[in-house]
Amino acid sequence: MEREELLEKLRKKDPAESYAAQVYEEHILLTDLLDILETEKTAAKYMAEKIVRYISEDRPQLLYPCFDRLFALLDSDNAFIRLGVILSVPNLLELDSQTERKWENCAGRYLRLLDTDDIAVFGNVVQSVPRILKAYPEAADTVLPRLLETDSHNFYRKQELSPECRNVAVGHVIDCFSVLLCLPGYQEKMIAFAERNRDNERKQVR
Repeated sequence: MEREELLEKLRKKDPAESYAAQVYEEHILLTDLLDILETEKTAAKYMAEKIVRYISEDRPQLLYPCFDRLFALLDSDNAFIRLGVILSVPNLLELDSQTERKWENCAGRYLRLLDTDDIAVFGNVVQSVPRILKAYPEAADTVLPRLLETDSHNFYRKQELSPECRNVAVGHVIDCFSVLLCLPGYQEKMIAFAERNRDNERKQVR
């Protein structure tokens, strides 16, 4: 399929799963979608990101050969694409842990995103932590101590320090801990984190 024809299809904004079905039937090539993510200037790239993310969840084995290209998009100039890739990469890790183990060479780059002062980036990484630890449980000793310090982490909104963003981040971490509570070695610390945030100003956190 020619690029312009594919772009025209993407502009129709059909559900991501309908485009994914065309990828599965090889009417659309994954490499073409990644080309669009890497180079396209129009809004069609946003639909391409949604399709790639859907495939990462539904058939990660199809996307895994493109792991390096996908991971490189963490450095995209486009914030929306970066946020999507943060969610997509961990979907490939269970397969990666059983095959090439590429994560071992790039985990540091991904996990440094936990140091961000951007709540959207932080939230997407935290949402992905259970999938990361399912594939690479040894990463717990790197990830969890950082999450346990979230209530002293600074976030900014419109270039101003935002206690409300910190409260949102705490909520994300508590949600994450609720999934990981059976993880050996950290149960007491996760419970203590939740307990000390019971009086959080944000109602959804309490």
